[in-house]
Amino acid sequence: MDKVDEQWRALHSYQGALKLNQTYFRGELPCNIGYYGPLDAETKNLVPGLLRLHQYGFLTHESQPFEPVKRQQKHQNGGWWQEWRQRPYLSFLAPQQDRIAKTAVEKLALLLLAHPSIVTIVAYGKGDRSYRTNIDDPHTTTEYRFARSADALTKEDFKANASIPPGYHHVTEDWGDVDAVTSAQCLDITVASRSWDGDVDLAKLVEDLAIEAGIQRDYCKHLEPADDSISIEEQMAAAYNALCDEEEEVEE
Repeated sequence: MDKVDEQWRALHSYQGALKLNQTYFRGELPCNIGYYGPLDAETKNLVPGLLRLHQYGFLTHESQPFEPVKRQQKHQNGGWWQEWRQRPYLSFLAPQQDRIAKTAVEKLALLLLAHPSIVTIVAYGKGDRSYRTNIDDPHTTTEYRFARSADALTKEDFKANASIPPGYHHVTEDWGDVDAVTSAQCLDITVASRSWDGDVDLAKLVEDLAIEAGIQRDYCKHLEPADDSISIEEQMAAAYNALCDEEEEVEE
């Protein structure tokens, strides 16, 4: 999917990346940089909140919904039983060199770091491995336990399956090669619920704290690029779909 990445790297502005990312979340593009496929089924219920955050200038790039404990019997390996659960988390980019005041972005970061119900990691951009966080150890977001019978499951301890490390830097892995994003000097912010018990609406929480920090939900009103920019993005979307369709045919 190198050609797909090239389409994103060809963007000339953070605003263009923001618009194209919204197009992906609306299902109008089948692929995204760093995620070569449509949205997972579990993500679809989060889409309204994720799109709403884009209206504040936040480019969301990774998320997971709350899932209570679920139980299932595996047919392989002698019919072992398993349970799993997951905490919600959300990662997004907040530009410091764009249409949002840098002081407002900094205030949002401080509000998130101080919030008692969430874990927060505020990481810096490409070439800067520094970060701020309110945790000392990796924060588990998904965990499992296994047993040979359903009754025995409750006697087993959950074991971590996926975690967020204190210095989590997602932007350097995927978005760090998109000049339009790195030029905005984004903070890469990850928030996750501290509790396994509650379904925290992280998008709404970020939105509420963004408003408290002085960031308004009118960012998209300013996304009025020149006519040639619109033409480029429309051509890019068409080419992007064609590339994905072409690769699907090759795989078949």
